[in-house]
Amino acid sequence: MSKNNGFGDRNESKLYPIEMAERDRMTSLKVAMIKGEGYAERDNYEKAIEHFENAAIIDPSNVGVLEKLANYNLRIGNGNEATEYFGKALFLDQNPEIDDYITDLDLCEDIANIHIRMGFFDEADSVLKKIESLATPEDMDISRQRRVGVLRAQIGQALDLDVELGM
Repeated sequence: MSKNNGFGDRNESKLYPIEMAERDRMTSLKVAMIKGEGYAERDNYEKAIEHFENAAIIDPSNVGVLEKLANYNLRIGNGNEATEYFGKALFLDQNPEIDDYITDLDLCEDIANIHIRMGFFDEADSVLKKIESLATPEDMDISRQRRVGVLRAQIGQALDLDVELGM
């Protein structure tokens, strides 16, 4: 006979600490990201970076966190760090085992933005196509349509400039 220890049966009690740890990890991640965004909104990018670095420790494969680190490092002139974070985000995006599971549309937008900033316009275009193929009509609200349109316009402008410069 199985004892009830307040968590259900014995197998359930073994899972409870794991579930609690995951919940605590996700809470810590959210707190770090909220604090980072708060500092960024006040243009305190150094403090924002500190909190997003904490978020990256908690979830090192979070492309959105890596993009924030790259963007905020760019804003304060840390080009090497920005390139490193963009590179990590791109590695995660180009890993086929991970790519199949990237279905979050906001994450796809972040990845397309990273590709554009790094000058990988064909890759950005394929991510935008992925957004269009994954999105339901409800997902493609006017706000998302505008954001995708802006990203497409950035690609077009960059390609036009390449043609003008003979690249």
